[in-house]
Amino acid sequence: MATIIIKNSTGSGAVPASLTQGELAINTVDGKLFYGSGSGNVVKEFTGSGGGSGGGFPYTGSAIISGSLTVTGSFFVSRSIDTYTKDLIDNTGVYSLNWQQRDLFDGSNVVSIDWDDRKSKDSAAVNSVDWEGRVLYDSTGINASVDWNSGVLKDGSGANSIDWTGRQLRTSAGNRAFNWGSNDYVVSSQIYQERTLSTDIQDNFSDILLTYSGQAISAAIDASSNIGELVYLQTNNIWYPVTQSLSNTSHMLGINLDGGSTILLEGDVVLDNMQAPAHGRPMYIKEGDVVPSSTQPTSGYVRVLGYCYYNNNTTAANWILKFKPSNDWYKI
Repeated sequence: MATIIIKNSTGSGAVPASLTQGELAINTVDGKLFYGSGSGNVVKEFTGSGGGSGGGFPYTGSAIISGSLTVTGSFFVSRSIDTYTKDLIDNTGVYSLNWQQRDLFDGSNVVSIDWDDRKSKDSAAVNSVDWEGRVLYDSTGINASVDWNSGVLKDGSGANSIDWTGRQLRTSAGNRAFNWGSNDYVVSSQIYQERTLSTDIQDNFSDILLTYSGQAISAAIDASSNIGELVYLQTNNIWYPVTQSLSNTSHMLGINLDGGSTILLEGDVVLDNMQAPAHGRPMYIKEGDVVPSSTQPTSGYVRVLGYCYYNNNTTAANWILKFKPSNDWYKI
C-alpha cells in the first residue's frame, strides 16, 4: 500500500510560507496542522470546530465537544477548574471553591465558609458563625456572642446579658436584673429600683448584705468608719462615724455602703447590724453606737432614721431598712 506523506517540518515554531488552496502541511514537533485557503496561497492553522489558536494539547481557546469526554488526571480550563483536586480557581490563580474539602475561599485564599465543619470565618480565618453548634462568635473566634442553642446573648467577657429562654436580663456580673417571664423586676447590688412587685423580689433583694436602692453618692469617708455604719457629713466635706451623744447626730446622715467611698443618703438598704429590728417599728441611732436600733435612747440625741419592713427568709439577720432620716430630733 502506498504511503502518502504531506509537507512536514520538524522545526519548532516553523510555519509554511505558502500553500495552495487545499494543500496540507504539518509541524510534527509542535503538533500543528496547516492548510492553504483561498487565493494568494494564504496559510491557515487548523483549529478544530470552534476556532482558537492551537489544535493540540494543552489547548488554548474555545472548543465544542459533542458526546462524552473522559479525562484521566487533571483537566484545566483557563486555570479555572481542576477536576482532579476539585478546585474552582479564579483568573489570578487564587482558589475560590474546593468542593472536595467543601470550602469557599475569599480573594486572599483564606477559607470563608467551611460547610463540612459548618462554620463561617472572617478575613483572618477566625470562626464567626458555627451553624451546627448554633453559635455566633466575637472577633477572637473563641468567645460566643450569641448562642441560639442555649438561647443567650453574651457580653465581651462571656457573661450572659440576655437569656431569652429563661426570659431574663442580667447585669455585668451575671446577676438577674429583670425577669419578664414572671413579670418581676429583680434587684441586684447598686441597681436603682423604683418598685418591688412581690415578696419574692423583696426576698431576692435582701439576700445580699448592703444591697441598696435609692440615692447614693461617691464621697470622702474617714478611715475610722466601717462598712454598714451610720456616718454624718462634717463641714470639711468628709463623712465620719456618727456619735449618738453629740450634736453631729443632727447633721446630714448617711450609711457607709462599701467601707470606702459610697454613701447612701436615702432609700432601701439591706443591713445585718441593727439592734432588735422589727416590722414597722421606728429605728433610732443606737445609744453609744453607730448602728440603727429599735430601742429609743434614754440619753443623748434621739432621731428617727427610718423603718424596717422586710426580714429575709434565709438569713435571719438581713433586714430591709427604709432609710429616711427625720429632719427633727431632740436631746435628752
